[in-house]
Amino acid sequence: MKIWLLNIEMNLKKMIKSLTKKHFHNYFSSFLQRFCMLLSQLFLIPAFILNLGLEQYGEWLILTTIPNYLLLSDLGLTLTVTNELCRLINLKEFSSQEKLFKAALSFLSAIGLFLIFTFLVLSNFIDFAALLNFKFLSNKESFLILLGFMINIFSFLIFLITIGYFKALNLFHKHEYFLALTLFLDFLATLIILNFNVALYFIPITMAVIRFTMIFIMNIQLKKVGFYKFGYTLKWGSAIKMLPVSLKLSFFQLGTAFFIQGSTFLVGMVLGSASVVVFNTIRTLVNSLRSFISILYIPTMQEFTILITKKLKTQAFTKL
Repeated sequence: MKIWLLNIEMNLKKMIKSLTKKHFHNYFSSFLQRFCMLLSQLFLIPAFILNLGLEQYGEWLILTTIPNYLLLSDLGLTLTVTNELCRLINLKEFSSQEKLFKAALSFLSAIGLFLIFTFLVLSNFIDFAALLNFKFLSNKESFLILLGFMINIFSFLIFLITIGYFKALNLFHKHEYFLALTLFLDFLATLIILNFNVALYFIPITMAVIRFTMIFIMNIQLKKVGFYKFGYTLKWGSAIKMLPVSLKLSFFQLGTAFFIQGSTFLVGMVLGSASVVVFNTIRTLVNSLRSFISILYIPTMQEFTILITKKLKTQAFTKL
């Protein structure tokens, strides 16, 4: 019995030691990213209410649900491309991974520019404030806020592909550290803009500037990898080939978005902007706490891809 207990104790010590060496940065960086998100949500909600008032903040929430749908405009490519880049890198097919990376950047950038152009055309015919029955935000303010978020989404699409490269290189902790820093800078910028009564459309514009700055910094880091090359191409074939798989993922994301963002929109239209604040605050806090669970499994996904690529199925499935 004692020998059995000693074996268990030794195995546990070995597992903890191995876990500390191999996965500490992954788990800590993932925790830090979610902590920055929670910190932002806990402090920004009262900041918005104090500076805008309950009803105007409700109108802000209703307005921002619209561009949130457009985050799905990547068609699921950011995740599927990241996994494929990981596979190609481990197979040492560096030419193919470079073509895919540049094709994905170009394809998503084109989508972003198309969305901005479409929005500018539609804005000539739509009075957003009247359409949404706003009392506090004018049509001009609504237009500029939406345009700001459109630019932010364009920068976010490029940001996601670039930061995803760290996951493809099995550097998940760097991915999470950069994401945590971006979220924290978003939080600081929004807090400053609210407290100094700067126009609200500067919030998404500032977020876009932060993302482009982070892309620049990440490129300096990634250039240390010999085969990494940031750039664009008119040959989108390798990215388009990923669409059948990525679209299946995006359909799931679209359903989730309709459930989450659609409920916010409906509450605002039926019960009024003040009710949106209560509804969104409760849901945000619950979702933030729930997101901490993903710290345990998300860091392992790129290792799973690498092991599958190397045909080490037994080791790969122990990660699940």
